[in-house]
Amino acid sequence: MNRITEREILTDHIDRLDAGLEGPAAYPPMAPDQRRALEPLLELAEWLYSVLVPVEPSPAFVLKLSEELALAAADLLIPETAATKDRGQLTLIKRHRKPILFTAASLGSVLSLLGLVLFYMFRQRDTVRSTTTT
Repeated sequence: MNRITEREILTDHIDRLDAGLEGPAAYPPMAPDQRRALEPLLELAEWLYSVLVPVEPSPAFVLKLSEELALAAADLLIPETAATKDRGQLTLIKRHRKPILFTAASLGSVLSLLGLVLFYMFRQRDTVRSTTTT
């Protein structure tokens, strides 16, 4: 007598559950030692089968999803207009915001230091002029 595999037993068990059988009546024929070993697994499969029922999406969800997919496909297929180009430029600025801010802050710091250096240079020059004229 050929022993059937665990996979075949589970598949047969699910087929029997689909046919409306429940409990031990849904267990496929198997050797007694296989039954003792697989009974907890078959019970778990039966519980999962009862809990995980197929779900059908609502017609409103299907309609909304199809509209969103159609709009997304249209965005990909239709050439850019002026409005979408402007939107693309805004996206470009948003994407490079950190480097732009870092560059602006660095430039501001350099200009501040340059201003201080020029201030002290002119002050030094004025101090030298005032001491030489007196």
